[in-house]
Amino acid sequence: MDDLKKVLWIDDDDQHTDAHIAYALNYGIELVHFCSWKEAEHTFKRDFDWWYGIILDAKCKFQENETDFEAQTFLGPTISKIQGICSKKGRCIPWLVFSGGQGEGIIGIEQLLRNIERDWVAEDEPVYYAKADGIAQVLEKILSLEPDSLTLQITNKLHPEVFKAISHSGLKRDVREWMLELLRPIYDSKITAENYNSKFSNCRMVAEAMFYGLLGKRLLPPEAKRGYHIPNISWCSIALQGEDKALESIKQDDKTVEQIKAIRKAIKSCPAYGAMPKIMANSLKTIIYTTGNKGHAYDKAGDDKRPYSTTEYYREVSISSNLIRSFTYQLCDMLIWYDHYMSRMCNA
Repeated sequence: MDDLKKVLWIDDDDQHTDAHIAYALNYGIELVHFCSWKEAEHTFKRDFDWWYGIILDAKCKFQENETDFEAQTFLGPTISKIQGICSKKGRCIPWLVFSGGQGEGIIGIEQLLRNIERDWVAEDEPVYYAKADGIAQVLEKILSLEPDSLTLQITNKLHPEVFKAISHSGLKRDVREWMLELLRPIYDSKITAENYNSKFSNCRMVAEAMFYGLLGKRLLPPEAKRGYHIPNISWCSIALQGEDKALESIKQDDKTVEQIKAIRKAIKSCPAYGAMPKIMANSLKTIIYTTGNKGHAYDKAGDDKRPYSTTEYYREVSISSNLIRSFTYQLCDMLIWYDHYMSRMCNA
């Protein structure tokens, strides 16, 4: 039993307790069951280092001899107690809600949970699971959270402001994964520099995601697109730089002189023109010009046609991850800037 993952389970419904405990063993999980928070609290504190996760009924007893509370009365105080203990111990233990209910009851629980801060999972990820759908989904989710994983260390302790910015600003879910792929190698010594350097395309995709968001809010003009909806990355970057001299570099073979003038005028008059701090805008330009269309770190000899050549760079410094590492840190600040800027503009 020592190799099982211990999960605290608080639920005063005994109907399926034994069956769920037995079923959880198939997942390598030992469910430690209590009928109220007060019964569980001592064991939770005493064995704190052993807990892998927590499962809570929504409407349960806070103390042993009480009747069932409503979700607002049980969940709020119980989760507050759990978070307080975790904060004192310096370790996050993920919790999920596994409960019955239907209709307005479920909606009320979900609304309540949205107002409870949880930094171990993205804001748009569910933490409520219905008993009618079975306990398997809850067990699978608990296992996927890996409370001591490098991922949670990065998102909760090392770079929480970055991942809060991604979630708060409404950037698509992929941005979170792209940034995790860029940040993990910084803290995981098992990932080689060569493997890390294969992630240069992530840098470009994160930049593109921000441009999509700015275009969607009309903070960048429609003229800064290539085709129907794809951002012209270079033009978007020039707009954020806000330098008239850079505008002169906007050219396109299939456009007339008058059309190019109209594009330059539209970009110069857009709300986001010059919105990004100069140092940051220059870093963004470097990232875009270095990663190119495909963003690969290495190119075949003579096949590097990007303005800033990584072939030349690595010829001088051999295989190093310092370049992509620096791009990653700069993108962290750009994402925080993006969230602040979007909030200001949307609330203006």
